[in-house]
Amino acid sequence: MALDCGISPFLFWDLSISEVSDIVESYNRKKRQEMKQDLLFQQVLSIQIRQEIMPFLVEKIPDDYKPKQLWDFFPELFEEEKKAYQSHREVEDLESLKEKRRLYASRVNKKMKEGGFCDIR
Repeated sequence: MALDCGISPFLFWDLSISEVSDIVESYNRKKRQEMKQDLLFQQVLSIQIRQEIMPFLVEKIPDDYKPKQLWDFFPELFEEEKKAYQSHREVEDLESLKEKRRLYASRVNKKMKEGGFCDIR
């Protein structure tokens, strides 16, 4: 068991029983944490696969459906990326709104030139 935990035979004989026990317990804690982390990554991956495939499988996506991003799972790790995404998204939304208003104004102006609106005189 000590060899599995990375304790060399020479070091093993220089350590006390409690020191060997501490090293083995530490090894087991690390392995357990690694296993939890691996399972978490697998779950995140399955959620991401599902949300990318769902539009191809479902005819109508619910209105309240919002795909999860990495910062939804790991907020501390991806805080800067979330802020950058949000600021980029705000710029895109503003540009989209400007384009929609420009098209609307263009349609209104075209109808006015064609006499499509009532002229009150």
